[in-house]
Amino acid sequence: MEAKDSKPGKPGLFAKGITLLGLNRSILLAGGPRMVGMLLGPVGSVIIVFTLSTAQQGMYYVFLSLLGLRTFFELGATACIGQLTPHHLRDGTPAPEMIRVAGRWMKRVAFAFGACALLGGSTYLWWCGYHDWWTHSLWVAAVIPTALAGIQEGRLQLLYGSGQVDEVSKIRWWAVLFQYGVQWTLLLCGAGLLAFSCAALAVALGQEWRLRKCHLWLFEKFPALGNTQDLWQEMGRLVRRASVVYLAGYFVLQIQQPILFRWCGAEASARFGFTFTVINSLLGTAAIWGTVGFPGFAKMVADGRVEDGFRRFRRIWFQAALVASLALIAAIAAVEILRWIPRFHDRLLPLAGMIPLALAVWIQTVGNCATHWPRSFKQEPFAPTAILQMIITPPAVWGAVFFLGPDSIGWANLLSWIAGGVSILIITRRYLPGGASAVPFSNKAIAKS
Repeated sequence: MEAKDSKPGKPGLFAKGITLLGLNRSILLAGGPRMVGMLLGPVGSVIIVFTLSTAQQGMYYVFLSLLGLRTFFELGATACIGQLTPHHLRDGTPAPEMIRVAGRWMKRVAFAFGACALLGGSTYLWWCGYHDWWTHSLWVAAVIPTALAGIQEGRLQLLYGSGQVDEVSKIRWWAVLFQYGVQWTLLLCGAGLLAFSCAALAVALGQEWRLRKCHLWLFEKFPALGNTQDLWQEMGRLVRRASVVYLAGYFVLQIQQPILFRWCGAEASARFGFTFTVINSLLGTAAIWGTVGFPGFAKMVADGRVEDGFRRFRRIWFQAALVASLALIAAIAAVEILRWIPRFHDRLLPLAGMIPLALAVWIQTVGNCATHWPRSFKQEPFAPTAILQMIITPPAVWGAVFFLGPDSIGWANLLSWIAGGVSILIITRRYLPGGASAVPFSNKAIAKS
């Protein structure tokens, strides 16, 4: 008697959910560092709250904001390296010219940032009334690993742009675990704010060792190379277009902390910084979908397969928007739960200030994922969005702080990102297949292939 062929059963709800969200090995690897941060973040928050005073915690967030101004020197260069690399591959790896240009560019950025940050940051701290040598020593200790990390980020973008997304994710995974371990140990030993700088330096040195051991080609000099002037100019043109966008992205967030710190004190700075950190740690997970998917559909665009690339991008964007929506609900719930923990209540924005901030981060996350599609054409058309937000944000924050109080700063963020989100949508539509902005590049790519 012959056995009947068994028919595959219908997928269960769990399997359907995995398929709908597009979860795969690359997503899980890329999300690993952030997921670890989500799991260990509450532990770290407890350690920070019980080992640092409120003033020290506020100083920590101000340091982060000032260090984030590295973008004024980087001008989006690391992202541009990731954008250009899929278009400059030889046998699946970045061309030697691409490696040389990326390396030299990021070294110059690191030197310029380090020199200016040491002088400018110390001047700002002096203006705020911090004249003691210890505070300025902490600032110096924070600047050095930040400059080193910029050089390494350029090398990681070379790996990422060449499609080695999983390898980059593994390196970032290791870095997060190592940084948490060093940071927590030093905090519990009483190192205070110095723990953050030491942990960042330890991670930078560890990543340098890993890259030299496993990817020595990133450090080759390539003495026999010909003229790299064309690629250098192409990089410069893309950076000039991207600079306004990336400056605005960081400016919109980073300018808020100095305003709060200067006029409302360290406590207000701590409330905003801590609330934003909790919200962004959850909502930022959705950004992984666009980051992981970009090299794939960018390579399709480079090969002239615009329709195929757009189908992949559209699926990825939908999954990112769905994940961001789920994360929005989780973020609001997480903040409210944390509010019940002793000593956390006074370090979180009230509900009326937290909800608009969470909605602003949701718009930012979904909108930024949409920007990946135009960038797959080696284009950076979002300068109007950047200019709009740079004009709106400072007066909105200043007005909220002075007229409604420091805890209303979430409404200023929401206003800024509603305007930014609408602008991103209008610009991205021009790059849909068959659109005026998409066709010229696809034709050019087909002619070259």
